Amino acid sequence: MKRFIPRLLPAFFLLFSSGISFAPTSLNAQELFFTYLGVTAGGGVQTVHYENWWDDQRQEQNYQGNFFSGGALMNIIVNNLVGEFTAQFMYNSLEGTPDLSVHHTLLTVTGKYMYELSTVFNLTGGAGLYIDMPPATDTYDGGGGLSACVGTMIDLTLDSILVLDIYGRYGYFGLGEESTRLTTGASLGFVYKIGRI
Repeated sequence: MKRFIPRLLPAFFLLFSSGISFAPTSLNAQELFFTYLGVTAGGGVQTVHYENWWDDQRQEQNYQGNFFSGGALMNIIVNNLVGEFTAQFMYNSLEGTPDLSVHHTLLTVTGKYMYELSTVFNLTGGAGLYIDMPPATDTYDGGGGLSACVGTMIDLTLDSILVLDIYGRYGYFGLGEESTRLTTGASLGFVYKIGRI
């Protein structure tokens, strides 16, 4: 965290702030931004390329494991554009020597395009950033990187949406020296409209 967050935070907050005004310049004052708030949970598999020093030698080791995460989900929707923000807690299982099974807070910001298939079903795709934050396992220095997703949004009622995503993430993993993590998984969320701008 000490080494990584100063590099990623400016990009993360720039994308977060631009996500609220990401609509094209063609949008006029009559366009409405609908805000939805809810919960999300997901899981998947991950591979960590771990690098560190053992007995004065730099060594590398690959770990494979799974993860589970859950927390709050917010969507801001205008026309076919979606700004998605999550704050979750992530549990990782990466057993080995040393054991890399850390737990941490996960923040994500994603911009999506929504393609309407019908009055109920919509296809989505997009990209964004993620960052690992405290509270976290004491030995974990944090991490973060890029993410991409495809999925669907299903209108359950006029005010509620079911959100399903398949995603991949790649970035820095905060144990060892310059370790990286590749994550693939799926998430299911439910949001309810709380207002409009």
